[in-house]
Amino acid sequence: MAPSLPVYSRQELKDNYPHLFPEVVEGADGKKTLDLENCKLWSLTQNQCTFDGDRTVCIPFKRVFARCKDTEYSSKRELTGYKLFPEHTQKKSKEVYRNIEITTEKDNDYTTKDKLLEEFFEADKVLKRKMDQFYAEIMKESERSWRPYEHDSAPNPFSPFSSSSSSLKFLGLIVRIGGSLHTYTLDMEF
Repeated sequence: MAPSLPVYSRQELKDNYPHLFPEVVEGADGKKTLDLENCKLWSLTQNQCTFDGDRTVCIPFKRVFARCKDTEYSSKRELTGYKLFPEHTQKKSKEVYRNIEITTEKDNDYTTKDKLLEEFFEADKVLKRKMDQFYAEIMKESERSWRPYEHDSAPNPFSPFSSSSSSLKFLGLIVRIGGSLHTYTLDMEF
């Protein structure tokens, strides 16, 4: 089992690792860069998709990362498993990079009036309705198949689901002889 890891808030990361938490700066030409020299700006676009039965609707979601060279890595101690090492145990000293997600709400400026967002929510509602209907049908079918030894015309006195008895019946064995079903139950008074 892996050792427990601390979870830091964004502000705690900024306070504890300022050399790894750059700010995004927009240049005069509109190109975005980072304010730290040892960091590069990376972005990744993921799609969040839903399906309404006929079509798939996806919304792109941009994630922004800073890939920073950790210049203070060798001066700190890193927890690896249960042992503290003063430095990385490598023959040759390699540069250590950290990827920090710096996505903000400004990176994905969707409004509730966005047509794509409306289509996404509508498709999601259709999917939910269809899934609810599907699972309701499965539940009805499983309830019908749960009692294969009962006949629709007459109640089965041996049924563990019979409400006419004051004893609790546990189904022990169902035997089919010819065309009829025979049930054997264990009765317990309560």
